[in-house]
Amino acid sequence: MIFVLAGTSEARETVKLLKESGLQVSASVVSTYGYELLASNSITYLKQGAFDKEELIRCLKERETVFLVDATHPFAGEISKLAMEVAAQLDIEYIRVERHSCELADDPLIKKVEGLDEIEQHLQRGQNVFSTLGSKNLPQIAAMVQRAGANLIARVLPLSASLRVGEDLGLKPEQIVALKGPFSKELNKALFKQYGAQVILTKESGDIGGFHEKLTAALDLNIQVIVLCRPKLNYPVVVNSPQELLKYIERKI
Repeated sequence: MIFVLAGTSEARETVKLLKESGLQVSASVVSTYGYELLASNSITYLKQGAFDKEELIRCLKERETVFLVDATHPFAGEISKLAMEVAAQLDIEYIRVERHSCELADDPLIKKVEGLDEIEQHLQRGQNVFSTLGSKNLPQIAAMVQRAGANLIARVLPLSASLRVGEDLGLKPEQIVALKGPFSKELNKALFKQYGAQVILTKESGDIGGFHEKLTAALDLNIQVIVLCRPKLNYPVVVNSPQELLKYIERKI
């Protein structure tokens, strides 16, 4: 059995490709929305929700897992660390599906940070800060923007849970942009201009996540971009696409 920890668009492609190749696949995903997207694949087993260590061990044993495929988001570092630990403990082969990184140009408008807490030092009073970091980190971002005396615009998924985070933080409707990406360069430029963005907050999530379109849109408009870099983890095995994963597994079985 192959167990896929999902959470990205390539995770769905991975599950579909493995199933079409005649392999037995189980999967898990945290969000309800992600569950609905994966459920249409009619896979052997699908769990919705987060794992703790004991539950992950039990699930992998019950499914008689041989390969644990980590196709979670590049910034979901904690589940990746847990997955590697559990795979080693159970003698299961762990494989990371990691989307390619984007090369960042040496541009004075681009500021790279290793952690969220580093963002605040780059903010200035009165700036319009346009965050594309989603709702999960919104409380920390909102607190930093407030301390800096700046103004926050938050782009989040159009889901009730995401909107509730903004509402609970006291954000007004004009501060919340509820849209699902990825977005074209043209749409990013239109939104940045519409909201008078002076600083863009984004993650280095790779081309699949629409990072390049955000970056080039901001640079075209001469807007500063603060880029949260990916966590640096020591993965034992890394492939860069579902197709590469399938070839790797086929060589092993």
